[in-house]
Amino acid sequence: MKLLRLTLLGALALLFASTALAGTKGTNLFAIQVANGTADLYSQNDDHFISAFDHSEIGLQAQMWHFLSPDYAMTVSAGFGYFGETDSPGNNAPASEQDFKYTQSSWNVRVGGDRVVSVGDRALVYFGPGVQYWTGKSKFDYGTGAGSIYNWESTNVTRFSLSGRIGAIMNLSRSVGLGCQLGREVGLASATDMGRKASWWPSSFDAAGGIVFGLGK
Repeated sequence: MKLLRLTLLGALALLFASTALAGTKGTNLFAIQVANGTADLYSQNDDHFISAFDHSEIGLQAQMWHFLSPDYAMTVSAGFGYFGETDSPGNNAPASEQDFKYTQSSWNVRVGGDRVVSVGDRALVYFGPGVQYWTGKSKFDYGTGAGSIYNWESTNVTRFSLSGRIGAIMNLSRSVGLGCQLGREVGLASATDMGRKASWWPSSFDAAGGIVFGLGK
């Protein structure tokens, strides 16, 4: 209960200390967002090769804008992604069959610059380029009653990407708003596993949306 009261007091202090969601030199915006994107991963073909594949992911990220002028802001974001799947055997499967489980996890950091345009007093539109570092891995877990258990986890895949995005913020009040964005990445991914190597040039889309606060100078 005490922790809840402290959290609420902290949120109220942040709101009262906030400034307007507008492009003013020296001010800052901070966003907490639900995000989705594409994970670049790999699987084992055999004992000699690994092969790339991609999969959707969902996660959370935090983002900050610092205005260098009324219409230009430096931005940085950091977040993590996750996906999990469980497949259960059907009615005709042997009683010894077990579930197949697949999971993946990742984290990323992006740095960029946005041109920001005010749409009256009620909204902002932003767009600009950036660079992103992403890393993630996957895990396959399957067992059978015959004692044969397949449990394999990949090493980390790394991806460096050029990133571009466009987004908008709708003001709910002077210092709080809702924002969403769409982005595109093109980059280089690579992985090494027991001497086996793979490298490829992936491209993908991403999106994010959440609540935005004006933090002041």
